[in-house]
Amino acid sequence: MKRTNTKPKMSIPNPLEFILSSFIMELAIDLGTANTRIHVKNKGIILNEPTVISRQERGGKVVAVGLQAEEMLGRAPKNIITSRPLEHGVISDFDMAEALLEYFFKKLQRQPGRFPFPLFPRVLIGIPAGVTEVERKAVVDAGLSAGARRVFLVEEPMAAAIGADLKIKEAKANLILDIGAGTSEVAVVSWGGVVVSKSTPIAGDEINNTIVNWIRERFNVLVGDKSAEVLKKQLNVHADDQNSPLTIRGRNLNSGLPKEIQVERDELRQALHRPVQQIIELVRDIIEETPPELVADLVHTGLVLSGGGAKLAGIDQLLAENLEIPVRIAESPELCVIRGLSQILENPKLLEKVQVAWGR
Repeated sequence: MKRTNTKPKMSIPNPLEFILSSFIMELAIDLGTANTRIHVKNKGIILNEPTVISRQERGGKVVAVGLQAEEMLGRAPKNIITSRPLEHGVISDFDMAEALLEYFFKKLQRQPGRFPFPLFPRVLIGIPAGVTEVERKAVVDAGLSAGARRVFLVEEPMAAAIGADLKIKEAKANLILDIGAGTSEVAVVSWGGVVVSKSTPIAGDEINNTIVNWIRERFNVLVGDKSAEVLKKQLNVHADDQNSPLTIRGRNLNSGLPKEIQVERDELRQALHRPVQQIIELVRDIIEETPPELVADLVHTGLVLSGGGAKLAGIDQLLAENLEIPVRIAESPELCVIRGLSQILENPKLLEKVQVAWGR
């Protein structure tokens, strides 16, 4: 009996692909208000850092970017300005946004085994839904100035829907709410396209600002954004079976000295009612604008939450109660946009279908 060779064949890499991969990098970029994430084609997500940059007050020389710059927030000397170059998801400081992208590109170039001067022939960047033509062009120009050869744009709700594994190609409604740091965006996706979408600047940063302002008015104590963020993560906005108050430290505005205060959970929940309710109303408005045939689908498909704000404890329950549809949080919600962008980058046909046009 003749024996057959069952040994699996070895996959021999294409020499040309191997050579090209050493000096050509195609990128997908989630350029967020709080964090920037970069996916390299065929490599995965290799960069995830805060969208923060520090520069000297005189001359504007960049001294730190990303994680190092974030550590300088509120702690840097007077001659160093630390800021976020994006506000509400769009570029507010073009020069700093360009410098930030250029720094991240150079960081990728310094990776071991990379050609010293790699090319960036294609860069895909996520943008908020409904941005103006001027805002779109600012993103493209920043990417080109930082070293990209071509820049493509995709709306973040579509990328989030793809990254959340929603069946966007089917003839049924998929409702996605992406709560980021600078914007909350909601969209109904069907037949591979966005049917209706809306965005609001009420998001993670605005909730933090609400906490800061409420503590100042209620206790006459000034706290920082980071302290407000910590407090927010300890609170359930729907209901809380814990009776223990929350502790936060800040500066007494009367004496100027440090002070520790105790915050009652119910009081803080009431303070956050307005921004949370505005997010709920954003989704309600979209449902009202959705064609009746698609609205009927939402009884079964429900709402999917993505973005870092989806981790706000109790937000899913609150939305479900107010909208009367199922609500679930996507797996690793903060990564939905970059996962979706990476899938689009590696699928030319999908990119052609979902990319956003911009003035050339």
